[in-house]
Amino acid sequence: MRFTPYLRLTIWYVAILMALSLAFSVWVYNETMMELKAGFNGPVAQRLQDKYGPLPYEVWLQVINQQYHDSQQRLIGQLIFLNVGVLLVGAGASYWLAKRTMRPIEDALEAQNRFTADASHELRTPLAAMKTEIEVSLRDPNLTKEEMRELLQSNLEEIDRLSELATGL
Repeated sequence: MRFTPYLRLTIWYVAILMALSLAFSVWVYNETMMELKAGFNGPVAQRLQDKYGPLPYEVWLQVINQQYHDSQQRLIGQLIFLNVGVLLVGAGASYWLAKRTMRPIEDALEAQNRFTADASHELRTPLAAMKTEIEVSLRDPNLTKEEMRELLQSNLEEIDRLSELATGL
């Protein structure tokens, strides 16, 4: 499958954005889970004890593990939702940015193509005129010295025009 330059640039932008987003999500997950563990050994444990009252140690451990697991699942869900949102918004913004980035490059290529076509035309016109005059003159067996002089003068004018064009380029 051949991707357009816009799409390739968009893919690179999205890949960079998602790498940063996922790295940030991993960091948030690790930091949050460390805080949760610390909290379950301190203030959260006290709130759970106030809510459920005194419980046997095994039941207490199950309650804490269940709360920890529920918190972990909610955090994972929220991070997935956040990363999908970053992917969708980032893809749209990346495509817009890719088009905006490529526009000056396309304009430069178009200007270069126009210049090449114009220069080619400007170079071919005098050459075609010189070639035609020479071919016609060579076919004429009655060509006089004066006509030959005019032909050479015309060719010199065309050569001067080509030299000016080459100097301008």
